[in-house]
Amino acid sequence: MASNLSSQGLHNLTTIIKRLEAATSRLEDLGVSTSSSSLLKSPTSTVGDQVGAHVAPPQPSASIAAPAPPAASAPVAATEDSPAVKAFDDWYEEHLKSYLTKSEAVGGVVNDQAKIVATLFKAQRDFIFLASQCSKPPADKLQPLLGPMVTQLTAVEEIKNANRRSPQFNHLSTVSEGIPAAGWVAMDSKPGPYVADSKESANFYGNRVIKEFKETDKSQVEWVKSFINALEELRKYIMQFHTTGLTWNPKGKDASTFTAPSKASTSPAAAASSPAPKGLFAELGGDVTKGLKKVDKSEMTHKNPELRASSVVPANGAGTGASPAKRPARPTKPPSLAGKKPARMELVGNRWEIEYQENNTNIVLENVEINQVVNIYGCKSSVIQVKGKVNAINLISSSKTSVLIETVVSSLSITSSPSFTVQILGRVPTVLVDSTDSGQIYLSKECLDGATEIITAKSTSINISLPDPDEKEEGMFVEKAVPEQLKTIVKDGKLATTIVEHSG
Repeated sequence: MASNLSSQGLHNLTTIIKRLEAATSRLEDLGVSTSSSSLLKSPTSTVGDQVGAHVAPPQPSASIAAPAPPAASAPVAATEDSPAVKAFDDWYEEHLKSYLTKSEAVGGVVNDQAKIVATLFKAQRDFIFLASQCSKPPADKLQPLLGPMVTQLTAVEEIKNANRRSPQFNHLSTVSEGIPAAGWVAMDSKPGPYVADSKESANFYGNRVIKEFKETDKSQVEWVKSFINALEELRKYIMQFHTTGLTWNPKGKDASTFTAPSKASTSPAAAASSPAPKGLFAELGGDVTKGLKKVDKSEMTHKNPELRASSVVPANGAGTGASPAKRPARPTKPPSLAGKKPARMELVGNRWEIEYQENNTNIVLENVEINQVVNIYGCKSSVIQVKGKVNAINLISSSKTSVLIETVVSSLSITSSPSFTVQILGRVPTVLVDSTDSGQIYLSKECLDGATEIITAKSTSINISLPDPDEKEEGMFVEKAVPEQLKTIVKDGKLATTIVEHSG
């Protein structure tokens, strides 16, 4: 069961899945592979040693070797760091290190996850340094450059999924929510706003940590603030040096013949750093190179055997019957890293986990208990009925899914679940709707007169249907739209916000 939980566990109650998969898919679209240099100015440790038994990031494959540079060209060494690289180093030292230090004080899996984050941004520093010295290479040449970042990005999420029962789960989720910000280097435009969105997502779970510890342990509150601040300062750095995307050197060297300056590779910090684990394709699985320009087999010897077995490309495109395709645009709905996942409905402790149900209209939970929580994740075009009284219900990253509820003690939370329908037969004190477009909520008579509080954020086209008081027949409702537009003015030095009423 533990293995199943690690691979299919419930993800965050906000937009982490959309952002993490989007960032990872964006990097995968470039055909990420495995390679890492040692240019960084801050210490790190081997990820596998740091995480220990909590989670094991992808390990090296003995059959994989890094691609050799073309023999015709001699390596060209850079001489000094660019202002963008120096500013990134300043960001690491002044802001990210504060989060790393506070994570060490918190300890446990929080510190394990922080070490992976450190390795991720060290790999990103390498990549920014390379971009400052080289012209932008074609997509296939980016493979050994982006691999280390994707490996660590995935590992951050894995350590969260492997520790769902940990008392530090909200901490792990805070970082997992915000870490897709590291994917800004693969954004074609607007990387700054992308990081800002990731920061907002991190705040969702960060606020939970603050609420839990604000009266008992101020260090936990400061830990949250340090991570959020690191993301905000990263956004500012990007807006100053990479406003429209990662800046490459148009007059720079060929990235395939580039080598680090000796002073960086022999510095104490660089000596302490460790290469990111190899074997990324074997860990991710799937056709992650779909849409890339086809290359000859002789140019693909650095890829692992599993990838070749699942995605063999004939030499020179022979037998394909199609011309080389352009790199696809970022998909609006990123594919899963491991393909379609199996449907699941299981009681784990006091949590019902209902996942990846598709076109299933006969899901019924009976004999539920008041201390149980129902988590519905990744479902599509399904109907779920919860009979009895439960503590809470969470509907996450599901589309066109309907939920029929009797009574909930605390709250019903709906996150990133477009075109949902919820009908409440009994009583629910709080309904939370976040990052969701289009939804219908049917309330019972017990929910009227202030008995139910409905809170919406970053959501549109949410309608609430109330029992029609003028109809004697049961099941007749009057539909009301939740306001989406607000007007704010400054009055007596304070902000006064009112709903914009529309007529006609």
